[in-house]
Amino acid sequence: MSNSFAKSNAKSIKNLRRVATQANTLARFHRVARAIVMGPDSIYVRRDATDYKRNMDFELVLRLVQLAVNESITAWSIYSCEREWESERGEEHKGYVLRHSTWSIRDALAAKLWEHEAAPRISTVTWYLENQESSRLIHYCRMLDSLLVSGVTMPPRSEQSVSLKWNEFSVFRLFDSWGIDVWWGNVYSNPILEKAALDVTTTIEETIRTNQSSSSPIDRLEMVFNLLPEEAEQLLLG
Repeated sequence: MSNSFAKSNAKSIKNLRRVATQANTLARFHRVARAIVMGPDSIYVRRDATDYKRNMDFELVLRLVQLAVNESITAWSIYSCEREWESERGEEHKGYVLRHSTWSIRDALAAKLWEHEAAPRISTVTWYLENQESSRLIHYCRMLDSLLVSGVTMPPRSEQSVSLKWNEFSVFRLFDSWGIDVWWGNVYSNPILEKAALDVTTTIEETIRTNQSSSSPIDRLEMVFNLLPEEAEQLLLG
């Protein structure tokens, strides 16, 4: 059998929209929060009036996400016009956009915020970074890249391992001709990869803090979502 969407051996296929059984639920809050924390697919950077006349589309090239059950979900992201860490065509590199976003599940649970608030409280910083301010961060990103391109293995974590502050970890990386999206739970272990990923997350936070007090403001950032946060609030129900 077939319809306008796909082929199947079912006699009919019906597409349904998830409908909330209750107006406000923790599950709904969690879905909306995750969509917002994960961030936009790309960001248009407008440093000044001249940027409105040229291509300044920064796409997501690296994102690291940690989930700590009943505690928090946090994402660290880097957006760039280039998928590699420097232009290979001899062009001027246009810098990066750094994003650090977190939702405190603990606070939401403690106050039962989903019962009386329309949307979760997300803490997010999005910061444009000039290329010359990024050398330390890019050093750690390249170290992470070298591990990703050599192949990722995840043997079971030793019972003697140090207790972790997270339950799930994921790394998304987009290269010029391919990409990788890997996640693992705390029962598996790759200490070298985990250290490299944590070096990147720490350096993103440090770089944002340093530049908040020293860099000049830019004109505008335009977040490009496949699904806007306010639409997610309406659609991600149940």
